[in-house]
Amino acid sequence: MSGITLGNAIKCFSAELGCGTDQDRESLIDEITQSLEFLLFNGGGDILREWKVVVRNGRFTFPRDLETPVKYKFGRLANAGFGSFHSSYVSYSSAGVRSCCDYYDWEHIFAVSANRVATQYHPPKCGLRMIATTRECEDVGKKLMVSGKLRNMQVAPLHNGYKTAGELLTIYKEDDPNKKYGAYEFDEITSIVKDPTCAYVMLSGIDKAGQFYFLSHYHPDETAPQYREGEFFACPRPYSGFFGSKGLKECDFELSILGRVNPGIRYIRDEDILPITSTQMLKLLAKRARYDESGDFNEVGVMENRIRALIKKIVAYQQAPIRQLSVNLAGSGGSLTNL
Repeated sequence: MSGITLGNAIKCFSAELGCGTDQDRESLIDEITQSLEFLLFNGGGDILREWKVVVRNGRFTFPRDLETPVKYKFGRLANAGFGSFHSSYVSYSSAGVRSCCDYYDWEHIFAVSANRVATQYHPPKCGLRMIATTRECEDVGKKLMVSGKLRNMQVAPLHNGYKTAGELLTIYKEDDPNKKYGAYEFDEITSIVKDPTCAYVMLSGIDKAGQFYFLSHYHPDETAPQYREGEFFACPRPYSGFFGSKGLKECDFELSILGRVNPGIRYIRDEDILPITSTQMLKLLAKRARYDESGDFNEVGVMENRIRALIKKIVAYQQAPIRQLSVNLAGSGGSLTNL
């Protein structure tokens, strides 16, 4: 995957600030984080990015670095934004959208749940026994606590005579032939508590018939993951005939979301993709940090004006007719490290 990474930014800021040892890394990351906040709060939030997520049974979760959705599309048509996204309940309706099942001219309503969910996908009602796996040897043996229910009853196994908050899973290596699923079944997951890890951790499950289900990929830094959930409610138009009983609930499909980056994300790994769209922008931010550190506030003002001017050029380029530019950040934990 191409893009400006934290590693690129550390090299650029280190050259400007005159530091670069392991002891300086945290201070460099602090400078980069503050620079990204300045960028996003001073017009950079209008530089749109694109995420792709999979909708399953009409439901999906938003990536953790997506702040405000602006537009979305699935099938062949794009649709304008999500309305006042931060309200408790938000809905947006549109007509003439092609669904994944090749049914034409559907009416649909999109809604955002007021609650947060702990997994990207929900377990089936038949219930699953859980397992947590990783591809990083250093993460083996770390823990992940699953809290939830089975048939509306809290799963609270006894430990030394006391009820626990859920089942404590040991993280296994993904290719370990001796890895074991948990002892308890869940048909609803209410919360996850995870140790910090070096790599992504996958939570999955198996039902009584031996069917495997993927539930979530967790970023290394996530310790209490919570995601905003969206759902599509679709219904056919009157002339759609016998397709009337079918809809988005019966198929999985890919949803593209165009939106603004969350300014609260702290990037800490060299491979993390930053919300910076040009090397010129990166250099200006690094120079601004250098002048700010030296107290040369006149030059700070000059750099800030140049940054704002560059932001306007990038936004104008993105929004030019028939020419939409966005960065494709895949929604898969296996291919991206800053979800």
